[in-house]
Amino acid sequence: RKRPGRMGTIYERFREAPEVGPQEAVLHKQMMATYEPKSEAGLTQVARWERHDRDRQYYPRIPSKVKPGVSLPFFCLDAVQRYTSWLLVEYRMATLDPVATALNNYYESHGYGRPWQGQRLKRWSEAYRLARERIARENGEKGAGLRENIQETGVKHLFDVAEYAGGNDLARLFNAITMIIFFFRANTMGAMEAEDDIYFDEHSGEIVFKVRALKGRHLAVPILKRLPPVNKLETATREWNGKPKHYRDRYFDLLRRVKSEGVKLNIYTNRLTAAGQINSYITKLFPVGLLGMREGSFVSSHSLRKTGAVAAARTLCEFNNAIRPWGHWKSVTSAERYVADELYVVGVVAEELFDFLPRLQGRAASFGQLNPVV
Repeated sequence: RKRPGRMGTIYERFREAPEVGPQEAVLHKQMMATYEPKSEAGLTQVARWERHDRDRQYYPRIPSKVKPGVSLPFFCLDAVQRYTSWLLVEYRMATLDPVATALNNYYESHGYGRPWQGQRLKRWSEAYRLARERIARENGEKGAGLRENIQETGVKHLFDVAEYAGGNDLARLFNAITMIIFFFRANTMGAMEAEDDIYFDEHSGEIVFKVRALKGRHLAVPILKRLPPVNKLETATREWNGKPKHYRDRYFDLLRRVKSEGVKLNIYTNRLTAAGQINSYITKLFPVGLLGMREGSFVSSHSLRKTGAVAAARTLCEFNNAIRPWGHWKSVTSAERYVADELYVVGVVAEELFDFLPRLQGRAASFGQLNPVV
């Protein structure tokens, strides 16, 4: 049946689209190798989309504008709703973000632009996320949006315990704090190759971290990420007045102790296994009940990255000029998902850890109090 509007026009234009042929498997494989070098996850999403369409064939397929003889599933809201309902049952994915990214790349590589956009698909994605979270809570699962951030009391606990810890325990605690401050994923920590991948710059006094991997990708040339020290006058004034140390000063002191005691921070097998290794012990870093998590929720290695981002946002660090570049987010949408936690309560720990980032001023700051993204 012809569908109204722009989608109807496209549907009518391609109603004579070629049927699925026996040679298409070979041609699709060639297309994947040429146009889809994104990631294994992306290839998996495209393969599922193709398989679902071939098994059901709700709509005639449309021809590729790039590769003769290759056809693609017809993309429309109804097709997406049918497909994602199947995904919810078969694969129970937490969100549709990986699907949207993979399909946008796929259709763009075939000359059709990026179809997964607009308010209707955004609302549908949110409906999917909420449905998946509800199912997970009912089934007592760990997943589907139930990951919690680590509240300020938890971050403070990491610092307090680290001051008296040693050996491998100190390494785990220090690495957790590092992931919070630098907004690191587990694979970045797992990509460390030597203990001097984190060191003090003898000229500036900054802590420098050699970032060898970002979001699962190994970098040909490491990125040097620099954390500035606290102003010496402020440090001296606090000491003179008998005030507690600045939390970033405490982090610098921890690294000095790590180096002086020869504690090994490179404790993960590799960047692919680091997340699993951190997840195996992260809950043991906190006393039971300290984090105040909701029923059915959990913390994981990625909670550390999210905690840093949301803490910086809630202390009114600038979104585009501070949070996005510090976390290496390419898109606004991705970064927004990290800072969207209205339940996070900030205090002195977050204020001091991220006071080196530019912050909103004046009227913008008043809006920021309500929405850190603004």
